[in-house]
Amino acid sequence: MTDSIIQARNMSSCIGKHNILKEISFDIPRQSLTSVLGPSGSGKTTLLQTIAGFQPICQGELLINDVVVSRRNQTVAPDRRNVGMVFQDHALFPHLSVLENIKTALRSRRANAAQLDRLVEKLHLGHLQHRHPHELSGGQQQRTALARALIARPEIILLDEPFANLNQDLQIEVGIELVDILREQKTTAIMVTHDQNDAMAISDYIIMLSQGRHIQSGTPQALYHQPATREVASFLSRGSFIRARYLGRHKADTPLGTVDIELAQGSQPGTGDELDIWLHPEDILIDTSGHEVNIIHQSWRPLDLLVKVRTANDEELLVKADQQPELIQAGSLQVRLNNNTSYSAFT
Repeated sequence: MTDSIIQARNMSSCIGKHNILKEISFDIPRQSLTSVLGPSGSGKTTLLQTIAGFQPICQGELLINDVVVSRRNQTVAPDRRNVGMVFQDHALFPHLSVLENIKTALRSRRANAAQLDRLVEKLHLGHLQHRHPHELSGGQQQRTALARALIARPEIILLDEPFANLNQDLQIEVGIELVDILREQKTTAIMVTHDQNDAMAISDYIIMLSQGRHIQSGTPQALYHQPATREVASFLSRGSFIRARYLGRHKADTPLGTVDIELAQGSQPGTGDELDIWLHPEDILIDTSGHEVNIIHQSWRPLDLLVKVRTANDEELLVKADQQPELIQAGSLQVRLNNNTSYSAFT
């Protein structure tokens, strides 16, 4: 058995004559929390439905535990895949209480009372267990559906926007608890989320889709620091592109100095050709011996002060200014690029 629990091989999923997923291939590591990211309409929910067995494929194949479960004109039924799914609309039974809804998943499986109580408390449902769905907020309904899926202890659980109805504090808390539960149960989770911060914070692995195509997958750190495309770079993190000129030997000249670069896949510039280099806010260091830029906007969040600046050649960049917040009062800054990193460059 491989270390990948799910494998897609040249897989397409079609509705009528319209291809939703287009010849995608990827491996999902066993016992990982994998996030599926991409713009609206990129095929994220269709991918979950395909893995669950609710959406057929029209090309290629899908394997779970090295067994083909979907190919054209052949599919293993959803109830034979040991896959649980938490739908975005929750799908709770309206006539049952929170606790009764959760227990419906136990009719064909065993879980002792201690496991049930622990799951209810970890998902902050203890004081709500006798209420009915119409008495719950959207976030409370969401956590109830999540508990119902987890108590069945499936080998794979699919989560469609599991934090969409939670406030920011509860997103963080429930996210941490969810990771603990998944690790304890040794469950593989695949999560669709519109929130890149959620995905980067708790995921082991990320799959990026765009217009139904797989454009990159890997660890959050790999996608953050080595994006394969401009779309991945700008989707996963705040930052800025800066124009540069290729000097050869993986070096480029920018308005803020010469830097080392990693050329994106497919980029083959010649010496002197123009490039776009992706800069994270933390890559630009405030330094009184650096290049002068003009401050045009400030955006403050707790522990995170971003300043938008304009360079001498009219390029706008984001700078993480909480390094030295007292220096931003004058309307201009001196900055330089961090020379201890290698930047992603795109032709």
